[in-house]
Amino acid sequence: MASTQLGRPRRISALGLGQVDFECREEPRRTEVLRFMRAQHAVLSTCLPVFDQVQGRASREPFEAFEAGSWTWDTNELLMFERYGLALDPEFVAYAVQHARA
Repeated sequence: MASTQLGRPRRISALGLGQVDFECREEPRRTEVLRFMRAQHAVLSTCLPVFDQVQGRASREPFEAFEAGSWTWDTNELLMFERYGLALDPEFVAYAVQHARA
């Protein structure tokens, strides 16, 4: 996945694929961050469902990858943030809040 800006794309979290143990953090700007993340168009889409490692089952969401600025994330990270409070990079949170559409 190539970033639209020069430099290496930055991941929004330290979550690895298939990782079950992850850092959680209460995010007071959760609504704005989710609004921003969900408003982005996928740069990669598949028909494969995201596997929820916590529940141990496939979700109804297809695996997709996203980018905005120099940031990249996937449906797995989005769902882990939404459902379980996955800790996101504080710089990404600031970026998302700044660019969230009302």
